[in-house]
Amino acid sequence: MKNNNKIILATEASLAKVPDVKWVVNGFLPLGFKSIISGTTGSNKSYLSMELGIRVANANPDGTSKFLDYYIPKPLKILYIDNEVGENEMIRRFKRIEKTVGIVGNNYGMVSLPNTFVNSWPEIIKITSEFKPDLVIIDNLYSSNDKNMSKAVELKPVLQSIDKLKNETGATPLLIHHFNKGTNEMGMTIDRMQGASTLQNWAEYVIVMSKTNVQDLRLIKVVKSRGTHQSEEVYGLRWNSSSFTLEMEGIIRDYPKYLTSKVNIMKWEKALKQMDKEFDSQEFCSVVIDDMKMSKETAYNWLRELQTIGMIEKTKHGQYKKTKMKIGHNME
Repeated sequence: MKNNNKIILATEASLAKVPDVKWVVNGFLPLGFKSIISGTTGSNKSYLSMELGIRVANANPDGTSKFLDYYIPKPLKILYIDNEVGENEMIRRFKRIEKTVGIVGNNYGMVSLPNTFVNSWPEIIKITSEFKPDLVIIDNLYSSNDKNMSKAVELKPVLQSIDKLKNETGATPLLIHHFNKGTNEMGMTIDRMQGASTLQNWAEYVIVMSKTNVQDLRLIKVVKSRGTHQSEEVYGLRWNSSSFTLEMEGIIRDYPKYLTSKVNIMKWEKALKQMDKEFDSQEFCSVVIDDMKMSKETAYNWLRELQTIGMIEKTKHGQYKKTKMKIGHNME
């Protein structure tokens, strides 16, 4: 149904036939949405997006193929555009994934643009128009332009270029993007994504990914969906270094502890081991300040962090008790 700036009356809206949301991968990535996968360095977001594209392009027509644990309703034409690692590394990654997925047909195409941090969008639009994909994966947003993305006035022309790509080619854009550095304490939220808030508001579907303190564990969550119902859960993915693919681990309910640095974990464990099952803030502060030579502010920050990750519970003002949760390494 086209709007054309016409006022739609309630009776017309009631009778209007609006198509249901279609999916690239059922429950994971919708078709026709301006989408972003944003994550930390080392979270394997580029491998994940390339594998997604390969599996969708190579999917069975009967809807039995899967990506992670999600069904792929039908094969689609995919274009993967790299403007970060270069053609040789892009092809190396493709070959690694192809060994696991199997031979990939010409429903999948890819190109590596030679220049980074220049305005690549006229070329991206041109290539997309010629190849005519259903989904175009741009890896990545940050290096596809020469703008300061933290400033809304500079970011808006980039977003207008992506709107132009979607409107002129009909392709669904999937942008691979980065997190701000040093934001693990924020958890799995859209606010970790680089760029002005304009980017968050513009995007219609956002997935976030994070590396963890467990070598092969990644975290993933849908944090924004403008037109679909999505799970609020954080899921774990296992990085398989032999197949260069990610595998679904399941829901991770105590995920904050996997975002804490191992150095902090060791310090917290040292202080907590000296506490009885039930203790008060003065006892904890005494150990942190007198024995570990840290400040009072640090001691109270640690108490808050230990509550956040579920290692202790606050029973009343200034009183705490240890839980049965163990920090750190039970998933290794």
